[in-house]
Amino acid sequence: MSSGNRSGRATRLLLLLTAERLFAQRGIDAVANAEILEVAGQRNKNAITYHFGSKDGLIIAIAEHRSAALNARRAELLDDIHRRGADADIDALSATLVVPLAELLDLADCHFVGFLARFHLDRSRRQLIESVDPQVTATYRTAYALLQSVS
Repeated sequence: MSSGNRSGRATRLLLLLTAERLFAQRGIDAVANAEILEVAGQRNKNAITYHFGSKDGLIIAIAEHRSAALNARRAELLDDIHRRGADADIDALSATLVVPLAELLDLADCHFVGFLARFHLDRSRRQLIESVDPQVTATYRTAYALLQSVS
């Protein structure tokens, strides 16, 4: 692996985490790309366009970055429910929706819960939900459907 690829991935992650924090603190529409670049210490004024295509692409990347881990954790919880034969346990099913998000609150430099809150409040970008890869949210839909079926 070349150091350029490592450096590019590191820059991409830095921009993603910086934007997530700023969006969580002030709202998506209140934060300009230029501010994200400045706070991230990036001199290349095209870095967001290069790595994400646009601000909307950055928003989708944040959602997909965190949702992949949430999806994996939710899958573990769903598998445990199935192993125990607790498919009709409303508390256990509800926990699959809440626990993975709550666990993020303990992670250093993770502002995804705040980002999600701001994302849902900033109605101008709600259509982006359809752009997120459905594979990274599959377990959410599964857990939600199971919960609806037993409640």
